[in-house]
Amino acid sequence: MIYPVSTTTSRFELMQRSPMRLSVTVPYRLYQMLHERSDLEGRSMSNLAAYMLEQGLSR
Repeated sequence: MIYPVSTTTSRFELMQRSPMRLSVTVPYRLYQMLHERSDLEGRSMSNLAAYMLEQGLSR
């Protein structure tokens, strides 16, 4: 993802908007469910997990 750089946007502000990595440990059954659904939807497990987190947190 590329963010446009304006003259008023500082480098620090840009870094804050960059995607961040997160590592979590989940129960085996949850991992299986995530794996199966990601296969069905044709997306990566990481992408699906990020989408589901966003949906859950926006409620």
